[in-house]
Amino acid sequence: NIKLKKSKLYGTNGSASTVLNIGEFATTVNAVTINNRSKYGNFYANYSNRFGRNYSFINLYRTQNGLFLNSRGTTESGVNANNFRMGYDYSANSKHTFGAIVSGNFNNNYNYGNTRTPIGLLNPMRTDSILRANNIAKATNKNLYANVNYKYQDSLGHQLNIDVDYGLYSSDRDSYQPNIYYNPTETEMLSSQITRQITPTDIDIYTSKIDYEQPLLKGKFSAGGKFSLVKTTNVFDLFDFEDGIPVFDANRSNAFDYTENVNALYVNFSRDIGKFNFQMGLRAENTQSKGELTANQVSENQVVKRSYTDLFPSGGLTYAANQNHSWALIYSRRIERPNYQTLNPFQFQLDELNFQQGNPFLRPQYTHNLKFSHTYKYTLNTSLTYTYVTDFFAQVTEIVDETKGSLTTKNVANQEVINLGISYPFNVKDWWNVYASVNAFQSKYTANSPEFVPLTQETLSFYGQNTFSLPKDYTIEVSGWYSSPAVWGGTYRTASIGSLDVAFQKLLLQKKLNIRLAFSDILFTSPWHGNTEFG
Repeated sequence: NIKLKKSKLYGTNGSASTVLNIGEFATTVNAVTINNRSKYGNFYANYSNRFGRNYSFINLYRTQNGLFLNSRGTTESGVNANNFRMGYDYSANSKHTFGAIVSGNFNNNYNYGNTRTPIGLLNPMRTDSILRANNIAKATNKNLYANVNYKYQDSLGHQLNIDVDYGLYSSDRDSYQPNIYYNPTETEMLSSQITRQITPTDIDIYTSKIDYEQPLLKGKFSAGGKFSLVKTTNVFDLFDFEDGIPVFDANRSNAFDYTENVNALYVNFSRDIGKFNFQMGLRAENTQSKGELTANQVSENQVVKRSYTDLFPSGGLTYAANQNHSWALIYSRRIERPNYQTLNPFQFQLDELNFQQGNPFLRPQYTHNLKFSHTYKYTLNTSLTYTYVTDFFAQVTEIVDETKGSLTTKNVANQEVINLGISYPFNVKDWWNVYASVNAFQSKYTANSPEFVPLTQETLSFYGQNTFSLPKDYTIEVSGWYSSPAVWGGTYRTASIGSLDVAFQKLLLQKKLNIRLAFSDILFTSPWHGNTEFG
């Protein structure tokens, strides 16, 4: 429920910013906003861009079938992104407001990957060959969104909101993937497999929703509905290089189309009775979806149709004993559907031995959430939360054949989390503000598939921020976070991870100009490490 601020001052105002980020390479982010408000209308717009290069690395060490594969890869990526958003609200009178919004993102990027993988026997350990893959990928992404809306609101508490939206996402990706095998000294080429992959994706999203609210029985009643339709088409064209010439491989090329329609209705009621507030709601959703993989090999054609209706109750009870103490008990049931690219069965390769692949048979995951919380003086928050997720989206690394490994998403586990959370903002001095939060939780993953290895892990995580307000409008901020060993994706045991950040800020020109210098992860403790066993 993202709500954007809009200035209520008449006239025209705006802002501009520029940011330079320097890591292994440099990127720059620039933005400008403008807002004009009159008695009856409000126009707002912003434009931003991002240019430069990024760097990343990934190291994958796998043992399978008596072999080891020690992959070390780096990627340099370039980005050229432009974003815009503009909208207009017209207030016909005090009760009726009409609005329209248009936004878009245009992004051209490239990736240069360099991966080296020694391969050999585990016992006795020896390197038999080395795979080198120097990949090149270029992509053009386009994302457009349009909205028209209407709002009615009177002085008696009646409110009506209507929104109609259309979104378009388009991506054209062209990848060049050379896989060259050498002898252990890399003095002789043993074999090669060079491919090119052209993988365009188009997604159309249509939504409309209506929300109504009014006083009822000394409380507030609200109801509404939403319609959404998503259509996505994906093409995977693969070419093999023969004597330096790309030749279309029909047997390994295919197409994937996915359509999803969700219709939802909800009712909600809340009321205050003395020091108590209670809220209860119910949402009903019907989903119709169809995923269809079309390939030249009939045996690989796949059609996945689903039709299901779910009920999602929610409720809460709050007791405000006095200004110092407030208690709350909240329950909700939720659904999380797979995103469209996670359903796409195409492969995205690091090299031909390491790749990521979607799963068209992935089912939604359902979450039950129960939370008991206490607030002291509106600042110190303590909560105990129990979460149970069925058909959890587990990140599974599995063997494809003797040497290949695939990362995919599967419903092979249920997740259970018990979390104790504490957060507290406070002032040490007038010039020293602190915010701290800590979470201690146990994650437990139980199998609903014989391949899954059950995991249980206790984890402690912490975030802290210190803000020092110094004379002459200087500010220093020291912040950081830490997490002890945890579980990622239900299958990976991860090592401790954290970051320490420092920032300096100065206000000038009557606080209209803000200059900030920040250093993130200054101890370089945020690289991620994990180990997994599967099957």
